Amino acid sequence: MKNLIRRLLLSILQLCLGAAHASQAIPGVINSEAPAKPPQRVEGTVLAGTPAGFAANVEVRFWRQGNASQAQSTTTDNSGRYSLSLDNGSWQGSACGSERGFQPLFWEVEVIDGEVVSLNENNTRSPRIDSIEPAILRSGEEVTINGQGFGCSGQVELSVPSMDVLVVSDFIEHRDNRLRFVVPDIPSFPTPEFLIALALLGCNGNEECIADIPARLDWGDGVMKFRHSDLQSAPAGFDYNNTELDE
Repeated sequence: MKNLIRRLLLSILQLCLGAAHASQAIPGVINSEAPAKPPQRVEGTVLAGTPAGFAANVEVRFWRQGNASQAQSTTTDNSGRYSLSLDNGSWQGSACGSERGFQPLFWEVEVIDGEVVSLNENNTRSPRIDSIEPAILRSGEEVTINGQGFGCSGQVELSVPSMDVLVVSDFIEHRDNRLRFVVPDIPSFPTPEFLIALALLGCNGNEECIADIPARLDWGDGVMKFRHSDLQSAPAGFDYNNTELDE
């Protein structure tokens, strides 16, 4: 009888110890029964115009710092609000599609263990042009600009001697570190500055003199800038070959 009672008490004790052990979390091991914590969402508002108003139905794009090709996007609602989840890491973001840029220009986000530990606005991140490919630009041909700070809004300004500034805002590709677009045509008519240059050079209708003007004005040297909001890149020089003028 005593042995039976002893075995019964031992069984009860073992059951209690097993239940207590199962309820304890083991360090480094996720309890499969506990629900996974959903990632925290990144949220904000996009403004546009002066005075600033809500920017509705605008793409908002976030990309990993140092890897603009790895990106996630969403669209603002009618109140200019956006919301999306980002994986762990450091991210930069921008609203897309404006020639002048939105407000804010950029966001900088840090996500750790699914939690947004920092979300900052950056309106002072200036663009920078590192290279232009090919070196000689021709009307109707594709060109690639490499650099940083392009976001996904803004415009390229091409200044060619004696011609108006050409603005490009329609891009084949627009990433924070790369732009691709088709070189626009130079207007076929001369600007007033060009006509003044003719007079100053004293060609007086001499065809050979006129034909030599592009070279004498260093026609092939142009200047390119990227601009968004009040920020612009340092000017980058390029050579421009216009078929109409060369012919």
